[in-house]
Amino acid sequence: MIKIENITLGQISMALGFISVLIGSITTIIAILKKFIFKILKPTTDEINNLNLTLKEEMAMLKEEVNKKLDSIDENQCKNYIVRSLADIERGVKLDEVEIKRMYDAYDHYSNDLNGNSYIHSKWEKVMGRR
Repeated sequence: MIKIENITLGQISMALGFISVLIGSITTIIAILKKFIFKILKPTTDEINNLNLTLKEEMAMLKEEVNKKLDSIDENQCKNYIVRSLADIERGVKLDEVEIKRMYDAYDHYSNDLNGNSYIHSKWEKVMGRR
């Protein structure tokens, strides 16, 4: 065991200098290793980034494709509902207030949101104009 009485200020100064140089050396070694590791991993990192970009582009294309199909299904469902309801009116089927409101909602969605413009409009004007 070292007794404090036997340690001089010079020894303490030397020990602190050694510790300071040791910490500086370790920091330098870590910085060099970090640069070396990043240099080695850069091609792999670049490849992963390129793959990630490619996947994002493919996902965007798939999302757009799915949205188009959903819009098409939505449009066809509106057409089916409107045509069915108009046919019921032409056949003399009495629709209640909620059914009429739902039919108007479907027609508004078809016309305004989906920008539908087809024979549905002609049929709508023909049947609903007589009401």
